[in-house]
Amino acid sequence: MKRVLIVDDSSTVKAALKKILGEDKDIKILGTASNGLEAVELVEKLKPDVITLDIEMPVMNGLEAIEKIKKISPSTKIIILSSLTEEGADITFEALKKGADDFITKPSSFMDLFRLKEELINKIKSLSHYEMEVDIHPLKEDIKPDIDDTPFIGIAASTGGPQIVTEILSGINKNIKAYITVAVHMPEGFTKTFAKRLNQSSKITVKEAESGEPIEESVAYIIKGGKNMIVEKFNDTNILKAVNKKSRFIPSADLLLSSIAEVTKKNSIGIILSGMGNDGSIGVKEIKKHGGFNIAQNPESCVLPSMPENAIKTGSIDLILEPKQIIDFLNNL
Repeated sequence: MKRVLIVDDSSTVKAALKKILGEDKDIKILGTASNGLEAVELVEKLKPDVITLDIEMPVMNGLEAIEKIKKISPSTKIIILSSLTEEGADITFEALKKGADDFITKPSSFMDLFRLKEELINKIKSLSHYEMEVDIHPLKEDIKPDIDDTPFIGIAASTGGPQIVTEILSGINKNIKAYITVAVHMPEGFTKTFAKRLNQSSKITVKEAESGEPIEESVAYIIKGGKNMIVEKFNDTNILKAVNKKSRFIPSADLLLSSIAEVTKKNSIGIILSGMGNDGSIGVKEIKKHGGFNIAQNPESCVLPSMPENAIKTGSIDLILEPKQIIDFLNNL
C-alpha cells in the first residue's frame, strides 16, 4: 500500500487528486494540506511514502517545504505538480535541485486533471517502492571503446534524469572532442528551460536541438520535449532531424540511439541514466550490434533504476558506472 499526502492550496485540485488516487486499491490517502507549513507538520507526523506537492502556496511555498520535508523524512518521495509555462518549468527545475524526485505537468482545467490518472499513479507506485531486479557486479573499468573517429554520444534519462544529466554535463571539459545528444522524457517547453539552465552551469555549450541543424563538437543538444529526433547524414554532415514516429516514450531514446548507431557505427556511445521504463534498451542493442560502446548508470545510485536495469539485462552494456565515473570516462575519451 502506497501512503500518499496531497498538498495544494486549491480545494478543486485536492478534490480531483483525492478522487483520482482514491480509486486505486494500492494507494491510501493519508490526508491533505493547503500550504507548505501544514505539509511539513503532517510529514513529521505521518511519514508518507509520496507527496504530491504544489509550488505556489500561501504561508510556505513548495520550494521552502521541500528542503524541510527531506530533512524530516528523507525516504519520502516528492512529486511536483507544475504548470506548463516557462516560469513553471524554471521553478520545477529549482524544485528538483532542492530534492524533489519527479514532476508532472498540471493542466489548467479541472476535467483535464483526470487525464493525469495513469501517469500520476505509475509515478507514485514506481517511486514509493522498487526492488532491484538485476545483480549489480562491477565490470572491468579498463575496457575502452574502439574509436577511430569523433565519438558520438547519446544520453538517455527519465525520472531522476535532470539531476544526473546536470551533474554530468556540468563536469565535462570545455574542449571535449565529441558529439553529444541527450534525450530526457520531458514535455514540450521544459527542454528549452532545461537547456538554458544547463548552458549556464556547463563548460560546454548546451542548447535545445533544432531539426535540420548540423551537429558540432563540444556542444550538447537536448532533444526537444514532445518530439522524436534522429541523427542523419546530410552532405557528409551529421544533422538532427525531427520525425513523426510513434513511441511509448517521447523523446524516444531508442530512436535516437539506434540512429546514432546506424550513422556512426563503432564510434557510437550510449549512456543510460536514471529513469522509469525500458527506453534505451533497443538503442543500446543497436549500438552494440554496430560495434559501439555502452554505459549504464549504476542502478543503486538512481532515483529510479529501471532504465539502466533493463539496458543491463540486454547484455549490451560494457560498463556500469557512478555519475562521477561517467564524467571521468567522457573527459578521458
